[in-house]
Parts: sequence; structure tokens; C-alpha cells
Amino acid sequence: MADRIAIINHGKIVSEGTAEELKQLVGGETISMDFATESEATLAATRFHTSSNGTHVSFELRDVTLTEIVRSLDEQGLQPERLTVKQPSLDDVFLKVTGESYEGGEIRVD
Repeated sequence: MADRIAIINHGKIVSEGTAEELKQLVGGETISMDFATESEATLAATRFHTSSNGTHVSFELRDVTLTEIVRSLDEQGLQPERLTVKQPSLDDVFLKVTGESYEGGEIRVD
């Protein structure tokens, strides 16, 4: 396992560091929740100072723990159909620093 990683885009090093240092460029863990109705998603989004997209709510975990989120949802009578926590990946870092995604050996510009 490498101690340091360099991200190379079009022949130039665009970022380098340890895996953890690079992942910090993207941000922290992200929580995603899906609700049965848009009104539930809107209520949850308001509670966590973010926005909803239909029945989906997603935001970065900052200054709040997963336990606090679950308790708050329970206090409001909200029960997400799905709740996931995602840590940033090196793919996320690559996308952030290059503006391109790497899929199956091909670079795709979004």
C-alpha cells in the first residue's frame, strides 16, 4: 500500500498526499435518506438545514453525529425508508480535482 498518492490529469500532477489528506479535499461523510413522501423529505431537510430533491435528502455530516440525526428524526416522527452514510472515496477526489470521472479505464467529462 502506498503512503502517498499523486493524481495525474493530462500528464500533470494535480494533487498529491496521503489517501486521508486527499479525501479531506472532498469533505466529510455524507448522509443520504429516502422518505416515502416529499413532505417527509422536506421536513427532514428543513430540520438539517439542507434541501430535498423529491423524496431524497442528502447532506454532509458536520457538527452532528449519526445518533443525533436518528434521534431528531424519531422526535419528529420521521422514519426514512433508507439511510446510508458514505465516506469520500478516491474516485470522489479524482472527480473534484479534475472535473472528470474515471470509469472502466475511460475518462468521462461530466
